[in-house]
Amino acid sequence: MLEDYYLKLRNAVRENAFQSFGYEYIFTKRANKYRNYIGYLKGFGVAVPAIFGVFVITYGLNSKIANYLLTVAVIATVIQFVISLFAIFAHWDEKFTYSLEAIQSHNNLNKRFQKLADYPPLIYDELNVSFETLDNEFNSREQQDAKQGVQEWELRKGMRYALRQYKRPCEGCKKTPLSMKSTDCDVCGKFSFKYKIKNT
Repeated sequence: MLEDYYLKLRNAVRENAFQSFGYEYIFTKRANKYRNYIGYLKGFGVAVPAIFGVFVITYGLNSKIANYLLTVAVIATVIQFVISLFAIFAHWDEKFTYSLEAIQSHNNLNKRFQKLADYPPLIYDELNVSFETLDNEFNSREQQDAKQGVQEWELRKGMRYALRQYKRPCEGCKKTPLSMKSTDCDVCGKFSFKYKIKNT
C-alpha cells in the first residue's frame, strides 16, 4: 500500500514538472511579444524625427518635400502618442517584466521537480516533504500567473509544447504532438489566429 502511495507521489512530481514547463513556454512567448511591441514603439519614436531630419538637411527646410514630410511626421507623431498612451494603460512594461520573472521561476521549478522525480528519496515521508515544499511554491506561482489573464488558447498551446517535449500523448486527441501546428483538439489545439480572436 505504501509503495502505491510512493508511486502516486512520484507521478505527481512528474506532473508538476510537466505543468511548470508548459507555463514557462507561455510566458516566454508573452515576453517575446511585449519585447517586440516595446521595441517597435521605441524604434518608431526614433525613426520618424531622424528621417525627417535627414531630409531637411538634404533638401532644406523650405523645399516642397520637407513640407510633405512635416505633415507625415506630425501625423506619425500623433499615432505614436496614441499608441504610447495605449501601452501605458495596457501595462506593456509591467507585463513584460512579469513574464521575465515567471519564466525564471517556472524554469527553476521545472528543474527542481524534474530532479526530484529522477532522484527521489527512497523514504516516502522524505519525498512527501520535498514535494509539498515545491508544490506550495508552484501553487503560489500559479495564483500569481492567474492574475495575468492567461487565455485558454495560451494554456492549450503551452500544453502542446509540454506534450511534445515530454513525448506524452494528449488526453484529448490521444496523439503525441510532433509539431506546434494548431489542431482542432480541445486540450492541445485551437490556438491559431481564429481561436485567439474568438476568445479575446
